[in-house]
Amino acid sequence: MALLRFVAIILLFEAAIFVIIRRWLRTTEIIRLEREWDERHPRGDSEVRRLFVQRAMAGFERTWRARLVWLVMIVPLAAILTIIYLVNHT
Repeated sequence: MALLRFVAIILLFEAAIFVIIRRWLRTTEIIRLEREWDERHPRGDSEVRRLFVQRAMAGFERTWRARLVWLVMIVPLAAILTIIYLVNHT
């Protein structure tokens, strides 16, 4: 029972870190795209700018950088469970 409680706490902590990193990553990418738009079109339409950012962010979700954030959830939990297994069964 203690192991399940420990895993639940770790998952909650990892989820919080995941959300923070993901939001930061998305925000920095949006800022970069908006700056890119401003450099290309100094007097650009805000609706077109919004569509540009929206389409680019859809593509960003498929990049390695966006997908590697999931390792925040997988690696620590796998490492902790491996250590627990090795300590208890060796």
